[in-house]
Amino acid sequence: MIPIDADISDDPETARIVADYETRLGTALEASRRDEPDAARRRIRQLRSSETNLGNLIADAMRAHVGADVAIINSGSIRGDRTFAAGQLSRRELLTMQPFGNKLCKIEVTGRTIVDALKSATESWPAAAGRFPQVSG
Repeated sequence: MIPIDADISDDPETARIVADYETRLGTALEASRRDEPDAARRRIRQLRSSETNLGNLIADAMRAHVGADVAIINSGSIRGDRTFAAGQLSRRELLTMQPFGNKLCKIEVTGRTIVDALKSATESWPAAAGRFPQVSG
């Protein structure tokens, strides 16, 4: 068995390719920022136990994109572990928030289905859970 950890040195060719992409995309994506871990943990807990401005922004964007009456996204799919300053967001920040490449789809459901989904997503509240819903509409 070969342990996969930080002790393994980078493959030179892969490192060259990554560096090339970072050089070409670095300006467009803007360097990411991180702050102290305790504050990040508090933000994750807040995101996974209550609605947040970031969760509302993402849910609102989803709803607007497909022209839906309602949008729901689980908090566990929102990443970034930081607070974003007011103003424009870079592509890197957007990719940091939503790194998974999920597909957005619009479906027709009953109001009862929406209520059941929200009840299921919040059944462990007030404990923080990745399934806590961020909603729009």
